Amino acid sequence: MLFLNRGEAASLVGLDDQATTQVLAETVRERLPHVEVVLTLGSEGVWYLNGDTQYKLPAHSVTPKDTTAAGDTFIGYFMAARQNDTNPLAALRLASAAAALCVQREGAAPSIPVLSEVLDVAKDWPQLELL
Repeated sequence: MLFLNRGEAASLVGLDDQATTQVLAETVRERLPHVEVVLTLGSEGVWYLNGDTQYKLPAHSVTPKDTTAAGDTFIGYFMAARQNDTNPLAALRLASAAAALCVQREGAAPSIPVLSEVLDVAKDWPQLELL
């Protein structure tokens, strides 16, 4: 499993980091067909690629204060959910909510929300629909 941001993914597959998200995702999937890939795109959302399975989820619309711990928060929540046998789409939704909360706070470690906060806020947020 790989977690890649736009720049990392583009570098890994030999594309310019200005390539469209669609081209980037297709190229990653083509070149890494047997690798589970989570492509994080900040305000553009997240793509999950695993063989023929592909999910594109938009980002929550929030006003960020500090994005320092956003990636770590997303990955931590995603992996914790997957380790608890949560399906990839539900794990993406949980991780996206956690990262959205995180970026609305200042600092690194202090900005990472606890699970009860994520679940509480996520129940009131609109369910993110697949793109």
